[in-house]
Amino acid sequence: MEQLNLKEWFIKIGDNELGPFSINDLRYDRRINFDTLVRKLNWPIFIPLGQVKELKEFFDDEDDVKQDKSNEKKIESDVDFSVLADRRDPNQYYFYILIILFITGWICYRIWG
Repeated sequence: MEQLNLKEWFIKIGDNELGPFSINDLRYDRRINFDTLVRKLNWPIFIPLGQVKELKEFFDDEDDVKQDKSNEKKIESDVDFSVLADRRDPNQYYFYILIILFITGWICYRIWG
C-alpha cells in the first residue's frame, strides 16, 4: 500500500512536465487518462499510461478512465528504455544538409566563378 503513496511518477501534458505524483494522485486527477504520457523517476522517456502495466492495473476498474482498445500495445514497465531512447533527433540532419549545400556552393563558385 505504501507504493500507492510513493511520489515517483511524472506526467507530460502538452509541453509541461508535471510531478512527482503518487499512484493515488494519478488515480484521482481528472486530467489523467490512458493516453496521458507518464514516466517513472528513473525512466528516460514518457510513454502512455495505458502501456504501463504497473499503472494500468490501478486504472482498469475506473469508470471515468477510457482506453482505446483498437490500437492498444502492451509495454511492460521493465522495458529496455535504452532502445527507445536511442531515436535520432530529426533536426540533426539539417546541419549535414547545410554543410553539403555550403560545400556544393563553394565548389560551383570555384569552377564557374
